Amino acid sequence: MGARGAGMAIKGFPKRLRMGVGADRRGPRLFAASDLGTLAGMIVLLPLAWLLPRRLWPGVCAVAAPIIARFEDSGGEDLAKRIARYLEDRRTGMPRARIAARARAGFMEEFLGILRALRPWASAPRCTLHGGEHLSAALQAGQGAVLWVDEFHFYSLASKVALAQAGFRTVHLSHPTHGFSKTRFGMALLNPVKIRAENRWLKDRVMLGFGGATGALRALQRHLRAGEVVSITAGADAQAPIELPFLGGAIRLAPGAPELAHMAKAPLLPVHTIYREDGRFEVTIEPPIEAPRDQGRPAFAEAAARDYAARLEPAVLSYPHQWRGWFRM
Repeated sequence: MGARGAGMAIKGFPKRLRMGVGADRRGPRLFAASDLGTLAGMIVLLPLAWLLPRRLWPGVCAVAAPIIARFEDSGGEDLAKRIARYLEDRRTGMPRARIAARARAGFMEEFLGILRALRPWASAPRCTLHGGEHLSAALQAGQGAVLWVDEFHFYSLASKVALAQAGFRTVHLSHPTHGFSKTRFGMALLNPVKIRAENRWLKDRVMLGFGGATGALRALQRHLRAGEVVSITAGADAQAPIELPFLGGAIRLAPGAPELAHMAKAPLLPVHTIYREDGRFEVTIEPPIEAPRDQGRPAFAEAAARDYAARLEPAVLSYPHQWRGWFRM
């Protein structure tokens, strides 16, 4: 799904997604002050995104990083201290405070990328796909494939572009809150900006609902039975996320992707997206997760999540400033 991840609301899946502050059983709130800030940001940054050369974005966004930090929901813990706690004595070639600053700046740079994709003369981001042979081989079984896409900066658009350019038109599981807002106002007027930028690279987008996910699940299973590719973001939002050791702490992963793969008998492949200094995006599809499927969905989901977390660690250590997971640990 989108930037926050999702669970599913049938047997084995959460009945309701966690919607954040202001959300309850009556549904999402009408409006939030942050919506006004997002709208103002779109208006102010649109000319910058359309006209400023991309090579200058990192410098501009670095200047804005301290401002972004003021609006950061860090759960009361300084982001640099949290990163230091997780990384412990591991070497990354970058001071912890620098990682935190660049991680914040990445949100603004990603925002600019979404706005740039809306230019009338827009050209596709420069993307390279690695590991396409793993997906091609997985599809030969005829059960489709489930891509478990991690939340590195730029993943939301770049992964879809890279897959489409390589001939893999994916079906993406999404939630109405995917984008910039969780309010009804934001879902109606703000989130479509991001969705429009992404949709041209998708075969289809299957939307979860607030009342349950039975319909979305059935749609995804139909696509998998047709031998198609389904992508799901590796988020943490679920009623019962799987918690696993990760670096110097723990990570929580929603079980939706592995449980869907188990039910559909489809291969499950991790996907990571990295931004290179020369302006290219490198999207890597890893070999399928090999976990025993004869012990039931929960056991498979936990084993798959453990494998996924183990594969994620080296990528985070190599590019800690590009991982959005620091903000939800």
